[in-house]
This record gives sequence, structure tokens and C-alpha cells, in this order.
Amino acid sequence: MQVNITGKHLEITQPIDQYIRSKCDRLVRHYDKVLQANFVVEKDPRHGFHAELILDVEHHEDFISNAHNDDLYAAIDQVLDRGVRQLTDHKDMHRNRKHPGGQNPEALPTSRPKLEP
Repeated sequence: MQVNITGKHLEITQPIDQYIRSKCDRLVRHYDKVLQANFVVEKDPRHGFHAELILDVEHHEDFISNAHNDDLYAAIDQVLDRGVRQLTDHKDMHRNRKHPGGQNPEALPTSRPKLEP
């Protein structure tokens, strides 16, 4: 997976770069069809820091998540948690598409009632 990191009004230092890349490794653990992650970190004059994560996933539109926080590392963690949530929801929806409503196949009745004329 390719990870692109961009800073707006902020210089991306080596520790920030390593932190983001180490956290992005867990995205593939949750959904293995992530092709690219674009990470934008911005210094916001009023709200501290703004982090945005754009995930390019195979056969789907991009997932976009945002987070604002006074602490840079907290904003990174929040945006990655939101991205993971979107990926797991998509994975569950894709996996359970043949069982609408998220019903467990074992919970469904195994025998049909007999129809009497």
C-alpha cells in the first residue's frame, strides 16, 4: 500500500512521518484491498490541527475521514480510527450482502412449515 503524507502550513518531520506510516500499517490488517492512503495534516489557526485521510479502495469510491484536535498525534489517531471504522463497515456489508439484515445463518429456521390445502 502506498502512503502519501502532505502537510499544509506545517512541516512533516521524520517522527511525524514514521508515526503516520506505522499507524497506516493497520489499515491493511482490517481490509486488504486498500490501494493507497493519502494523509493530509494541516495546522488550523483556530482549532489546532486538522487531519484528513483519503483511502483509495479497489472497486469502490474513496473513503474520506476528517478529525480536528488541539494535539497533532490525537488528530492522527482519531482520523485513522474513523478510517478503520469505514473500512470494517464496508467489509462487513460486502461480506454479508447475501444475508440481508445481518442475520446469522444458524439462527434461521432449518425446516419450512408444511402447507395444508
